[in-house]
Amino acid sequence: MPYQANRTLGVHSKMFNMAEEWGLRPDGSNPTRHVKKYPEKKRERFLSPEELRELWQVFDTRLEERLESPSMIAAFKMLILTGSKLGEMQTLKWSYIQGNTIKPPLAPFPSQLQPQTYLKSGGKVKSTYTNYI
Repeated sequence: MPYQANRTLGVHSKMFNMAEEWGLRPDGSNPTRHVKKYPEKKRERFLSPEELRELWQVFDTRLEERLESPSMIAAFKMLILTGSKLGEMQTLKWSYIQGNTIKPPLAPFPSQLQPQTYLKSGGKVKSTYTNYI
């Protein structure tokens, strides 16, 4: 229930803030501003087979009724089926696809963080970043 309570609090907070912005309530009168949220534990949830079937039906209906572009639906399906993040899909190249597997190249490990270099330096790593990054 803490999750639902926190979401409800968020909706009410937004509603009262908008009422203040629109001049329907005096500034600073949001009664939710001092209400503390419940602590939440990080959780992982997967769609059930039934939810997945329903979602696919919605996708198919939206395609048939021409409410969404085929490429948009295909992108959503690919994200769901692969568990990839949007940024990973946006940078995907055909060369990464090998049969039924997506194999992006691994980024090289920075030399200053290689275990032998790190230990020789006494655990100190010189930063190559500037204040402008």
